[in-house]
Amino acid sequence: MNYCIYLSRATQAMSQDDLTTLIEGCIDHNNQNDLTGLLMYKGPLSSEGDAYFMQLLEGPSEQLEQLKTKIKVDARHTDFVILEEGEVESRTFPKWSMGLRHVDDAKYAGQEGYADLASPDFWSRAQNGELENMLSVMQFFSDEDV
Repeated sequence: MNYCIYLSRATQAMSQDDLTTLIEGCIDHNNQNDLTGLLMYKGPLSSEGDAYFMQLLEGPSEQLEQLKTKIKVDARHTDFVILEEGEVESRTFPKWSMGLRHVDDAKYAGQEGYADLASPDFWSRAQNGELENMLSVMQFFSDEDV
């Protein structure tokens, strides 16, 4: 089983309806291609303001590579950075063709190791390949309800 975790900047903030439409498309695609994962969205639920994505995708190598190619050119985001990729014995999110988390600083700020994925420091570390154990970060959310 292969996985990939990436970070990107949304070209514009997304409303709840935008996120619902995005996730519904992901679920349909992923169900057809044996892919699972989690999409994290950090930003306002409106059409204004800065917004960011971090996503874990997991599945067979060929399907994962095809999806990464498609995601890289998606006009809804820019500054695509792969944080981590590799192989794992089993899926982190086996029941989620695609889960969604709207990252709320107030909810997670008290968690040890929490990093604001919108912060300049986080982006600098991501672009320099200095972030480690990102799979563990994403696994933190596997215990929560979708």
